[in-house]
Amino acid sequence: MNIDQQSARAVLWLAALISICLASVGLAHDPGLSTATVRLFPDKLEAILTFALKDAGEIGDLDADNNGQISIEEFEEGKQKLANVVAGAFDVRFDDELRHSTNSFCQLDENKNVEVHLSVPGKTFTRLSIRSKVISLAPLDHKQYLLLQNPSGVMLDERLLRANADTVTIEVSTEATPETNPAAPSPPVTNASAPVTATTPANAAAPASSAVFWSGA
Repeated sequence: MNIDQQSARAVLWLAALISICLASVGLAHDPGLSTATVRLFPDKLEAILTFALKDAGEIGDLDADNNGQISIEEFEEGKQKLANVVAGAFDVRFDDELRHSTNSFCQLDENKNVEVHLSVPGKTFTRLSIRSKVISLAPLDHKQYLLLQNPSGVMLDERLLRANADTVTIEVSTEATPETNPAAPSPPVTNASAPVTATTPANAAAPASSAVFWSGA
């Protein structure tokens, strides 16, 4: 191999390495994967669901001219429809009471990912269930990375959801409050101060920890 061939091969390897590094930064959401950041406050539950523009277009039918591209004008035209679709497919149950977002809006972030903001009125509960049915509205094999956070944004637990395992259930932990009389039943607690244990269906991703604690810190 002569010097010119060696130089050409070195340039190709360098270009490939740069491409891999740029891809790993993940400045934009890859199609097929979304995130749901859920934060629980004393009086409400807030969630931000982030999608690649392509996936959001499929969920909200944003491509009005069917040219395979979603323009800024098409996004602006259909963003409230998208927010309403996502809000209706994001089920929150406090005990057995089903609630949906009463304030939903949609925006593009700096990397042209689509953010759908939801706000669900809260209540006293002993069990919280979150079901992201929006996964089934996305293209086939879509997955969603769900993060549970306390009011300060500290991550408490994380799950990878999919169409056949789209639910997270949070139970109040009876052993997390040692000051309570063990013979007495634990009372219901408000959203932001409840010690809880998170569970998912058997076919869901394994939890990062066995118990999480909602803290008002």
